[in-house]
Amino acid sequence: MIASGCAALILRVYVPVGKNAATLTHCDTQSVAAGTFVGDENGNLETGTWPLQRVRKTVAMVERGETANPPAGQSLRILVISGPNLNLLGRRDPEVYGAVTLQDIHARLERRAKELHCALEPFQSNHEGALIDFLHAHIDDAGGAILNPGGLTHTSVALHDAVKAMPFPVIEVHLSNVHAREEFRRRSLIAPAARGQIVGLGWYGYLAALDALVTLARDERP
Repeated sequence: MIASGCAALILRVYVPVGKNAATLTHCDTQSVAAGTFVGDENGNLETGTWPLQRVRKTVAMVERGETANPPAGQSLRILVISGPNLNLLGRRDPEVYGAVTLQDIHARLERRAKELHCALEPFQSNHEGALIDFLHAHIDDAGGAILNPGGLTHTSVALHDAVKAMPFPVIEVHLSNVHAREEFRRRSLIAPAARGQIVGLGWYGYLAALDALVTLARDERP
């Protein structure tokens, strides 16, 4: 089943549809308000869906030019951001990236996050602007971010600038050892703006980044 009523109007909301958290569609505010959203109203992250109420709230917030603020007493929030082609993990070059899917990584991170008493906000897009918009939307309510920019690692000055503008630490993660691959993959435009970089550990690198971010956030909290 596919979301209907999607149109390229002034304000766009990036909404996961179906059971694949990496599948995104661009829906305007009218179609969202009309309920043209496919997904579980409970917003179960493991099925890759967002609750309709949350989408409407985000739309209203963007229209007012606001950013999200965490409710009092909310646990530490860590963003998990994945760039282009990471929705194909498990299928694309498994000899390089392994057989684990992005949904598998999110599920394993969720289990670890529960042990660490923190909340995760996973997001994947094949579009540079969507990744930047997601960072901007959480500039005031996140305590850290795990970022795998995919191919944008080597090309995106705009994403570098967005990461540098964040008040929280961002750790760049790559499944493969990019420094042992093609020459063009060895240069990261993101690394100078990030707190650190973890490469070559497969999906374990995400867990290492999560542990590090939680420790940093709690050690540096005033």
